[in-house]
Amino acid sequence: MSKPLNLVLKEKIIGDILYEDEEGTTGEVTLNKDITNYKELEIYAKYGTRYICEKMPTVEGARIVLEIVQRTGTGIVYLRFSECTLQSNKITRLNFSELLAGNTTYEDTDIISIYKVVGYK
Repeated sequence: MSKPLNLVLKEKIIGDILYEDEEGTTGEVTLNKDITNYKELEIYAKYGTRYICEKMPTVEGARIVLEIVQRTGTGIVYLRFSECTLQSNKITRLNFSELLAGNTTYEDTDIISIYKVVGYK
């Protein structure tokens, strides 16, 4: 027996929460379901009071980059990024840095927190 239409639409529009933690984590994210059950993922991340949401097709083994650009009141521009890989039920951090525009130095620190992941069928 097939699913009722309202349930199918709910899964496509609202999605399933695969991970949620208000504080977020800068480490590995363990999802409560396998990503292969979904066509798209939304990853919600933050740094301080700056928030981003990246929506992408679900491809196991794919590498994704979360990045937040900040321009301060004094004109300084920071680029913070975190490269991750998607695995069956995990998002694993690979590389992370904070760069200051116009500067050749960078800091290897992962300060972008993932706080929510939603899967869409």
